[in-house]
Amino acid sequence: MTRQAPMRIGITGKRDLGGQDAAVRHALAFAFDTLDADRPDTIKLLLTGLAEGADTIAAELALDRRRWRVAAILPFARDVYIEDFAGKPAASGAAPRQRLEGLLAHPKVEIRELMPLTNPITGRPATAAELRWPETGSNPLRDRHYEQQGLWLAAIADLLIAVKPEHEPPDRLGGTARIVAYRLGGKPDIAAREVIAASVELRPPRPLANGRGGAVWLIDLPRDDGHPPERDRPFKVLSPDSGAPRRA
Repeated sequence: MTRQAPMRIGITGKRDLGGQDAAVRHALAFAFDTLDADRPDTIKLLLTGLAEGADTIAAELALDRRRWRVAAILPFARDVYIEDFAGKPAASGAAPRQRLEGLLAHPKVEIRELMPLTNPITGRPATAAELRWPETGSNPLRDRHYEQQGLWLAAIADLLIAVKPEHEPPDRLGGTARIVAYRLGGKPDIAAREVIAASVELRPPRPLANGRGGAVWLIDLPRDDGHPPERDRPFKVLSPDSGAPRRA
């Protein structure tokens, strides 16, 4: 008997859920219930960066389900990634760093660290030192690695679930809105092409490719009016035919 391949479900979402963690948890549980009802015998593999917010909630829900596993797709080495997680308590009661370490240690979680991008300054793979946070300001090279992670998820997932305001512009490198735009549109913009060119994890789009993307289940949280969606309709299905958000 041929072994059925698992269904790969990518999750991308906001870190700050505007105090609507419970609503996000309900919406994600509804989405997972829908998938289990539709494909009860299929193993589901959740692909997640385990960031604070939506990613973490999705992973916790998946690990409580019998036929679900979790793949932690880290944008760079674990010891560098953990710098993004503060030690202060989160809405769950646990510190984000403690919560991350607990998930990474879970027996149903597989860990994959994506290969570093080529540093455009040195022409060599980015080092841990080059990816560290500076004392002040931001690190554009670090942002490019988050873009690589998002593009990877959008490309490989059979289904992408996104938690973000529906009309958020895709103007932040590595942000959820850009991942959704790329997933729906299927064509990278200039910034994404630069990341793909510097990556050994991503493939350049084929010449004359039609640019057709894939479906996204969108959980529109937090809403502009501050209210969660109806509990019986917590997500909407976006298809490539519906059009991708305008790109930056």
